[in-house]
Amino acid sequence: MEPLNKLEAHFKRLSHFQHLAAICGWDQATMMPDGGNQARADAMAELALYCHQQSTQPELSDWLAELDDKLEQLTPTQKASVAEMKREWQQASVLPDTLVKAKSLAGAKCEHAWRQQRQDNDWTASPKI
Repeated sequence: MEPLNKLEAHFKRLSHFQHLAAICGWDQATMMPDGGNQARADAMAELALYCHQQSTQPELSDWLAELDDKLEQLTPTQKASVAEMKREWQQASVLPDTLVKAKSLAGAKCEHAWRQQRQDNDWTASPKI
């Protein structure tokens, strides 16, 4: 079934990028020196934006709509996969690109500020975000 194959391939590629983002996030939080935070934050924000854009591509809506008419032909496992892909697409579609990028940047900056405040044991300082 062509729409299902296209969706599975698309979400598999997206999963690979999300895996990469998780590895970069772990490295940023555990191994990266302070001086690299801004460059990593910028790169992670671009990766988050790219993943978001991949999650909201217009053809996903078309492929999901095609499958709505063919659900009875799918196995229970395929139906569950389609439902999950549709849920992910719906959730991503309500978020603007600017919010996704801003959230990623803010998260990285807050993590960096927390690390410094923890080191200094200074919980009253206002982080420079």
